[in-house]
Amino acid sequence: MLVSRIIIPLTFLTPLFFWTLTPSMTATPKEFLLIVSVLVIAVTIIYRLLSKHSISIVYSSLSLPLGLFTLMIIGTIIANPEGRPEALASKGLAFLALAFLAFVISSIRTTSNLTTKITSAILASTTLLSLHALLSLAFLSRSAHLPTYMQDITFTPTGSYLTTLILLLVGLTFAIQELRNSSTFIKNLSAALLIIHTVAIVAIISLMFPGGSLYPSLISYQSSWSIALDALKSLRSLLFGIGLSNFSLLYTSVKPLSINLSPLWNALPTTATSELLTLLPTTGILPTFSFLFLIVRGLTWTRGTQLALPFILLSLAFLTLPITLPVYLLIFLFLALSAPPRHDTPAHLSITQSRLLAGLILVFSLFILVNSARSYASEYLIKNAQNALKAENSQKVYDLHLQAIRLSPSISNYHLSFAEINFRLASALSQKQDLTDKDRETISKLVQQSISSSKTAISLRPNSATNWAALGSIYQNLINIAEGSDKFALEAFTRAISLDRANPSLRVEYASLLTQLASTQKNASDKANLISNAKNEFQIAIQLKADYANGYYNLAKLYESEADYSSAVAAMQQVVNYLDNTTTEHAKAVSELETLKSKLPSTPSPTPTQPSDSTQDAERELSEPSPLPSPLPGGPIEVK
Repeated sequence: MLVSRIIIPLTFLTPLFFWTLTPSMTATPKEFLLIVSVLVIAVTIIYRLLSKHSISIVYSSLSLPLGLFTLMIIGTIIANPEGRPEALASKGLAFLALAFLAFVISSIRTTSNLTTKITSAILASTTLLSLHALLSLAFLSRSAHLPTYMQDITFTPTGSYLTTLILLLVGLTFAIQELRNSSTFIKNLSAALLIIHTVAIVAIISLMFPGGSLYPSLISYQSSWSIALDALKSLRSLLFGIGLSNFSLLYTSVKPLSINLSPLWNALPTTATSELLTLLPTTGILPTFSFLFLIVRGLTWTRGTQLALPFILLSLAFLTLPITLPVYLLIFLFLALSAPPRHDTPAHLSITQSRLLAGLILVFSLFILVNSARSYASEYLIKNAQNALKAENSQKVYDLHLQAIRLSPSISNYHLSFAEINFRLASALSQKQDLTDKDRETISKLVQQSISSSKTAISLRPNSATNWAALGSIYQNLINIAEGSDKFALEAFTRAISLDRANPSLRVEYASLLTQLASTQKNASDKANLISNAKNEFQIAIQLKADYANGYYNLAKLYESEADYSSAVAAMQQVVNYLDNTTTEHAKAVSELETLKSKLPSTPSPTPTQPSDSTQDAERELSEPSPLPSPLPGGPIEVK
């Protein structure tokens, strides 16, 4: 049957398929492959309905719980408008496609060896993954003849070595099962595959320990649980979550302070450590419990079959690790293959009924097609824009961003990127000698477009601290160039901090803005007030992250500007303590500390202390606020 001929290649290719056509080399192509497969299957069903006016459906035990899960996912997408376009371009659409695929498989399961063919496809795919992992970890990642992305030891076709490890464990179980095959050839082949899988698994795990090159950067289970609980405090988010694509927004708003003492203190994760703890806050208890019910039923259905141990592994992965599309695909496949049938009911439809059902499937297919086509085309344009940026082709970068936004006007990241491009172009043009009136007009237009794009990004994702901070940075860089920029910058950064209160680096950015503004004040009272506020923000930053060297450094500089050398020395001493003494930043800090000490009255110098073990993840670079831009010839430009 044509459907099985689509499902088997999909199973084999999904873990392996990647490309360089979009910014995401692994996730986007896998989603594309799934969507194309589902569309082809849908067209096949439509053709069957319109040509034969009948369809044979196997009503399985999967139908009802799968239908409930699908309705819950649709409900969560509808209930959360913020981030809905991003959800429909990725995880949300993938869930709907997987549910449709599972229903179709459970309905056409008249082919007795479909399970065998799918498990063989999985074993073949994981064998190739094993070989790639062994070759990459051994020498491919050090080969200068390969593309740059393949020289990264963390690269794997699945997109994550955690996903690769899960799939290899599943493949290992199938290889073990094939050892009982009556064919000597199959036994020998299975033994060889067993060895390959085992060696690859051991190699990967050995590099996943702390300090290893494949050590996963994940927030702790305790932090993940805390974040999930915070998301479920309101009835609405309890039932429908905060949105499939909004985990990072939730993370910034409720991040536990303990994370600031970890290597992930300045990261913005998009998932929790456990997929369960990602699904729970982003979709709510209804979709999560409906999926857990599917898992429990799957454990029952697969008991005593060749899918039993693999499904247990997949279930444990869902509960304890972040998982991606290849793992979700296997979960839905195994559910569809193992669900017991109830009865086979050929439905003989009239021409009208056939056309109606075909029309419904067609509408679903067109929705998927249009949504996916625009999304993938936009991603392709953004990738080309990134390549043009590397080639320093500013006009092409601008044009490609504009095309991407026209195709997908509801994706906030595109507007944010376009805002940055416009500001870069305006900044570059402002450096030109002897600006003409046309140049000033162009600069004004680019600046206004930059601000407008940032505001559009904010209107699409109003709870994104990143968007507000980006707008604040743009206004900050327009001080002395555009009237009112200082006020707008303060407002934007204040809003960003309200959405990401535990971010020490954002506090330093805001304090740096206050310091810059203080340097422009003629009124002594206003200047003192700004300096006091800046000092307070620097102190909050180092309270949030006790080993934040850059926070201490900027505080030391602020004390130095006030001639408070005693406080400056104390702050700079902390910088020295918290920096790796083998870095140039440490040498710079030591030199500046000695300079500050020379300005002190003749008193005993503070005794240096050695950094503790917890300081190894402190920020390595020290930075001061950049000077405010010089006014443009001809006076300030207008901004809104």
